[in-house]
Amino acid sequence: VPERCVTFCIDTSGSMFSALDVVKEQLMETLYILAARDDKPMFNLIEFNSHVTQWADKMVHCVPETVAVARKWLNDLTAKTGTNTEDALIAALVDSVCQAVYLITDDVPDQEIEHVLDKIFEICGSRRIHCIYITGETTDESAIEFLEDLAVESFGSFNIVKLSSHGSIEKIIPVY
Repeated sequence: VPERCVTFCIDTSGSMFSALDVVKEQLMETLYILAARDDKPMFNLIEFNSHVTQWADKMVHCVPETVAVARKWLNDLTAKTGTNTEDALIAALVDSVCQAVYLITDDVPDQEIEHVLDKIFEICGSRRIHCIYITGETTDESAIEFLEDLAVESFGSFNIVKLSSHGSIEKIIPVY
């Protein structure tokens, strides 16, 4: 995570059920690494399913104390229905302190894809959107295309994370 002020948007739709534990573990590891940095990073967390829930109402400093509170919040996340990607990204981007968004998902938005892309690019400015696509045995080409478009147009990055049938990370494929 090269940026200093980041928001992590975590898909908690029903299809993420088997991936949520590994996502939580990796996210906690990332937050502990951020907390050890000297440049006083800041972060926020947003979960989204049919609803969007922010962990904090604005970015907070990434220090061991806030990471401990975030861990409890993350541990309580469960899979629900819906994939309201658009409102999750908007919630992240309305915070003017946010320099980049890390979107972790396994599916396309519930909203029309072109509408989501247009809306996000309208408010994104120079901020990057880094997309992390979680998949198992089969991939969803429309999700890959959507996330790659989002990453490319925002000068972010796009990685595909393949999970084994046991839910552990099998392979990470950098795409962009």
